[in-house]
Amino acid sequence: MADVEKLHFKIGIGGTYWKKVPIYSILVNDKTLFTQEITAASGETQFIEFDAELEEGPATLKIRL
Repeated sequence: MADVEKLHFKIGIGGTYWKKVPIYSILVNDKTLFTQEITAASGETQFIEFDAELEEGPATLKIRL
């Protein structure tokens, strides 16, 4: 059995927008953890925090907008 480690992530996202609020997705190892709208005002930074359990070895973190 591979070693598993629980990691805590804190990511700051933001952008400049007018009428259409951006939607983002967070993926770890190509598994979507969540998809949500940015709640911060245009030009402000929103912090997203979450935990993920990862097996030892290479892993990927993707942020889709």
